[in-house]
Amino acid sequence: MNSSSADESDLVLISALQDAPRASWSDLSGILGMGEDTLAERWRRITSAGLAWVTLVDQQQVSGRSATFLLLQTRNGRRSEVLERILPHPLVRTVHCVSGTHNVVLLLETDGHRETELFVAGTLESMRGIANMQVLPAVGVVTSAAHWRTAPLSRMQRQALAQLDPRPAETGTGTTWVRQDPVAGALLKELAVDGRMRTAELTRRLSQNHELVASTSTVGRKLTRLLSVPGLRIRCDVSAQDLGWQAVVMLWGRISSAEAARLWTERSASATTARRLLPEVRSVLVLAGPVNLHVTVWLHTLEALPELEARLTSWLPSLEIQDRSVSFSTPKRMGFPLAEGRRKEN
Repeated sequence: MNSSSADESDLVLISALQDAPRASWSDLSGILGMGEDTLAERWRRITSAGLAWVTLVDQQQVSGRSATFLLLQTRNGRRSEVLERILPHPLVRTVHCVSGTHNVVLLLETDGHRETELFVAGTLESMRGIANMQVLPAVGVVTSAAHWRTAPLSRMQRQALAQLDPRPAETGTGTTWVRQDPVAGALLKELAVDGRMRTAELTRRLSQNHELVASTSTVGRKLTRLLSVPGLRIRCDVSAQDLGWQAVVMLWGRISSAEAARLWTERSASATTARRLLPEVRSVLVLAGPVNLHVTVWLHTLEALPELEARLTSWLPSLEIQDRSVSFSTPKRMGFPLAEGRRKEN
């Protein structure tokens, strides 16, 4: 098999890791019916090719950071120049090159609206290659790509995987300790690189990369506590086109204020409904701006978009889609540079 391709068994393994991203090969072996060595070798090949990776994602609740979409229209022949300047910027988390009214979409994460304003005024507005721009702050995430799955598994398999990766009940203790604890902060950075990293390796890296001395047992305890924090997700992500999703589409729309409020205040139930009715949906965000809803979908073919939109408007009757952005390439996703959709090293 070509090392840069994925087969059905690879998709099953990736889907299982989306449910239980830190599960051991021995646990997964019994659930998936594949040998431990086979699973380990498949994952080594998959990650070496950049087809899938496991990372920790902070959905703004721990860092307290704000998410904002920036929709850019670059001048003719200047897009490459603009991308070269914005891709390395640490505030820029995700970049899509798209069709539609705008040709570049950025997802920005900042410490607040003031930092967003400084980035827009100090970085973007000084670029002669940008013709116009729209700024769309996010109210919050209704459902994220952490819940999207590559392949169907049986109900029994899903239940078994859920037992391997339980999410402890929210304790109400808050997240301040994460920002104040140097070990927790270092663990966040290392798990963002590889969310499957085991405790012994994390302990070694704390010393090597952060000059922090902690015992393996201390790191294990803090890791367990960290992974129970609401808003932190270990997520298995993938290269869309390599795994069969040829159409990555972002929809920008308006829904009624009442529907937006319901989506946000009842976001757990809304996310469950979206996953059941619209498995193609990767993320749903409520925005503050001339459009107040953002939906990202992955489709096997673009021809499936009208039927998907019909189901979406059945779920959200007040929805009026204002624009569609078809992604031609994603040179950066959640802070990681991608090459032709595949993850590469920073």
